[in-house]
Amino acid sequence: MFKNVQAISDKSYQIFSYLAEKSRNGNGYFKQDAGRGYMPAVIENILNGEGWEHISLTHYGVCNGDLMADPEMIFFHDLKEHKAYAAYYRNDYASIEMNAIKFSDDGKPNKVHTDRQKDLTSFAELWMMNINEQQNLNF
Repeated sequence: MFKNVQAISDKSYQIFSYLAEKSRNGNGYFKQDAGRGYMPAVIENILNGEGWEHISLTHYGVCNGDLMADPEMIFFHDLKEHKAYAAYYRNDYASIEMNAIKFSDDGKPNKVHTDRQKDLTSFAELWMMNINEQQNLNF
């Protein structure tokens, strides 16, 4: 993709690709909820191209009747290379929004903030392990 851009690990990719596939099979939307008291993981396929897609992964809470991302991450999913790249992070409760990968009008990456992208990848690694455990995915 780009020099110095970090994909999520193979273990995290197993979890991510399982959820992304569920989203594709659900017409672009899937809600993973093991019913164990944890926030469900909501997976949406928000943009597609030839050999790639943008996948949103979100935990939602509610504040004053409004849905709040806690957090949302968007990944650039390279279907040909079987890699996913953390591109965007948002947490509505903390009023934080971070773009690490900027996209051209056709949806392809065209600029990367490498330090921020590595930070988002580190968070994504932890979050995927938490989702795996909380949602009883057994990867």
